[in-house]
Amino acid sequence: MSSKGPTDLASQIETMSDEQLTQMRELVETETRKRASRRARDARKQIVELAHQHNIDLSTLAGKAEEGPKYRDPANQFNTWSGRGRKPDWLRKYVAEGRDIEEFRIS
Repeated sequence: MSSKGPTDLASQIETMSDEQLTQMRELVETETRKRASRRARDARKQIVELAHQHNIDLSTLAGKAEEGPKYRDPANQFNTWSGRGRKPDWLRKYVAEGRDIEEFRIS
């Protein structure tokens, strides 16, 4: 399409077939997603550059609340696991014995 005014574009759209309109919609949606992705990528790059310039650790900006343990070893209360990452040996041993992991979930 050439760069015509909004009224020219509207009149062109009115003459398009349903198939052409569907193709046009798909093209517009694809281009919109590409532009949004590009803007987000550029914003992330700027954030990283600013953090680097000001000696800011990006992990401190995430604001993630620290999660407490979700599982506890009944034989040793200090053996806990958050449920993330590799299962600890104490829990793998219980599961290997046929016990259900949910038995160790902290209420």
